[in-house]
Amino acid sequence: MTRRSAIVCAAVIAAIVSFGCAAAEAPKPAAVEREFEVGPHRVRVVPPAGWDVFDQGLQKRFRKAEAEVILRDLGRVDPPLPDLNSIVDWGLKGLDHDGRRDVKSRRVLAVDGREAQDVETWNRLSHTWPQRFLFVSNGGHLLALYTPRLADAETVKAYETIRDSLHFLTTGADSGRR
Repeated sequence: MTRRSAIVCAAVIAAIVSFGCAAAEAPKPAAVEREFEVGPHRVRVVPPAGWDVFDQGLQKRFRKAEAEVILRDLGRVDPPLPDLNSIVDWGLKGLDHDGRRDVKSRRVLAVDGREAQDVETWNRLSHTWPQRFLFVSNGGHLLALYTPRLADAETVKAYETIRDSLHFLTTGADSGRR
């Protein structure tokens, strides 16, 4: 190899390496918030990167291949119930949670200043097939975020992204006055 071809080869390798480093350091695109009307709720969330969003009126479906997370209005809590646990039990029943599943855990948290409950369930016999549910009472209506199928690691990450970005623009009662 001549000295000149060695210099050209070194310059090409340096260019490739520097281009690769620059590409690796390129900033990720900023997460884009989207506004949705889910029944009487007006909310803003950050959809998970790479997931499709389908607007189905009273519910929004976030999908990536077979994984999905649903944001849905369950309607007015009627009759009015005395506490969050009773409201969550009403919501689970409304989502066809049945005797084949047990509640593994319940965690009370705040979602945009509103008391909410994050629930994990699993198959009663095998303790497999986990699912996640978030229930937020808003203006007398119950908003649910849940995984209708197996909550694998990718689905749980998407669920948590949506849950952690959930912001109410109006209360259920306020949006009904438009």
